[in-house]
Amino acid sequence: MNWGEVAQARLSEISKCSLKSQGVSRFPFTPEHKQALKIIKNWMEQAGLTVSMDDAATLIGHKQGQENSPTFLLGSHQD
Repeated sequence: MNWGEVAQARLSEISKCSLKSQGVSRFPFTPEHKQALKIIKNWMEQAGLTVSMDDAATLIGHKQGQENSPTFLLGSHQD
């Protein structure tokens, strides 16, 4: 499976964490949001990241680099 197929499979999986309606509806702090966070956390851990969550339910993945290496930050919505 190439990266595009993996990405599509993950989008399909995470889209199931939705209210029953047309399209995908996932509001913060709902059971659907909690399930999505669980799935995404698993993906992050499989990628070798240390995972934590802040008080705003932002999922944070961290991988320690070499000392004095530059920092790379990336953010995204969970939808």
